[in-house]
Amino acid sequence: MKQEYFTVIQCALRFNQDFGQIWFGSPCSENYSQKLNSISLRLKELNEDGMPYEEAEQVAESISMTMSDIFMHELSNIFQTNKNAPSNFVKYIIESSERSRQDGLYFGFIKPAQIPTRLIHIGKAFDSCDTVELYLDKGWQFNFQMRCINMECNPTIYMSIQIVGMPTRECAA
Repeated sequence: MKQEYFTVIQCALRFNQDFGQIWFGSPCSENYSQKLNSISLRLKELNEDGMPYEEAEQVAESISMTMSDIFMHELSNIFQTNKNAPSNFVKYIIESSERSRQDGLYFGFIKPAQIPTRLIHIGKAFDSCDTVELYLDKGWQFNFQMRCINMECNPTIYMSIQIVGMPTRECAA
């Protein structure tokens, strides 16, 4: 049975919010926080200076690429240091996603044998500069797409998280 992609979460990345603590129960590194703060300052400066639309588009693409690299490395670090990261992440995504609830998918319905326990791969999506792929064991696959938008008035980085794959019998009784 072919499963379709579906976006489960779309959110603005908040520079003062620790996604590692929220998603995995492990805080993000100081290095990640410093890099995020420098991007936040750059966005504020760009907003105050104003810029032509063409230049704003180029800057947005550059920031999206940088952000996806920083995010990918931090995810990798968290998965290497927190053995519960795979299961905590899937639990967070499913329980906090309105789309999952609409589709009747709840973490409690997932069989224990289908809860992920390890990272298989994390990297940039093929032919994409702003999308990170995450593959966990037991068939779980996710994409994280970063977008820097609204450069003219309020620069913001948005992320969408899509479930690309999951165990085929995750809701079986």
